[in-house]
Amino acid sequence: MNKLEEKIWDITGLSFWSDWTNIVLWKRFNWVNFRVIGCDIEWDKMDNSFNLEIGLLGFNIRWQKSLPGETKQRKKLLKRIKEMM
Repeated sequence: MNKLEEKIWDITGLSFWSDWTNIVLWKRFNWVNFRVIGCDIEWDKMDNSFNLEIGLLGFNIRWQKSLPGETKQRKKLLKRIKEMM
């Protein structure tokens, strides 16, 4: 991620990517995927976050939003991470 992408991510929760690199640089990757059209909605109950992904003709956008409040699982995970550090 470059600095502009990081700034956009921090402010809006948006990220962008293209599947065209999979096709153009197909020798570089173990698999080649291309999203013609798609929409995914995901609620990560453990992390308490919401994701929306939309793709059309290989161009994709993802919006991620952390929902208010912490779950028990997230607190346990953060505790484990602190213990390992």
